[in-house]
Amino acid sequence: TYVGRVKQDVNRTWASAKTSLSHASLKPIDVDNAARTAKGDVDGASVTVTVSTVDIGESEIRVDAKKYGVANGEIARMTFDKILADLDR
Repeated sequence: TYVGRVKQDVNRTWASAKTSLSHASLKPIDVDNAARTAKGDVDGASVTVTVSTVDIGESEIRVDAKKYGVANGEIARMTFDKILADLDR
């Protein structure tokens, strides 16, 4: 699991996280906008991205990845880094 805080509004962070996961996922992603959770398939791993509010103008991104039922830190980190890179654009 990778967790990080960004100095971005939660709505912008959520929109960017969904787009990043959608581009990385081999299949269409499942999105729950109310919970700000998205699930996708990245390199054969089940990846879940959750975005939450920390404060005004600050949000938290959590990325979990499991491959063959086991946590996969490498894919979680790769997805997390992609979200951060896309947010900086």
